[in-house]
Amino acid sequence: MASTPNPRRVGDADNPQRSGSGLLFAKTSELDNNPRDRKAHTRDRLFQLVQKSIFEMTALQLHDLSQLSLICFSGEDAEGFLQSQLSCDVSSLTSNNSAYGSYCTPKGRILSTFLLWRSEQGFFMQLPSPLREPIQKRLSMFILRSRVKARDASGEFVCLGVAGESAEAGR
Repeated sequence: MASTPNPRRVGDADNPQRSGSGLLFAKTSELDNNPRDRKAHTRDRLFQLVQKSIFEMTALQLHDLSQLSLICFSGEDAEGFLQSQLSCDVSSLTSNNSAYGSYCTPKGRILSTFLLWRSEQGFFMQLPSPLREPIQKRLSMFILRSRVKARDASGEFVCLGVAGESAEAGR
């Protein structure tokens, strides 16, 4: 039997407009090592593991966010690179908050909006799945000699949305 996952919430606790919602992530390797349809199986397993806790809390809702993908940016120059490419203040991110931002053309036309946060592994960008590949490819064109690596991290995590009175980020 798999050990209980160590889920991580991401949200902006300092922003009162965002309180009452959050994102819950768990590494798929922490959930189960079953080789069959790993992503769907681990998502179902996480629902089972979290279900008991949800019913014990008041007015909580759990939502599947599998329509979203993750890009992980890591390396010594990741912060500086992202600061120069994105519309949000990357240098102000800590492991306890996140920021919404956009990626634009040089003329200022928005190509994508996203949610960005920092962790021990690097910076994670959450965006709609159909946009992950073209945005990752376009950002990779500008990495050049920077010590930055961009990779698809969608298969490493299961993304769930938690909403309700008791779902404040950082709680």
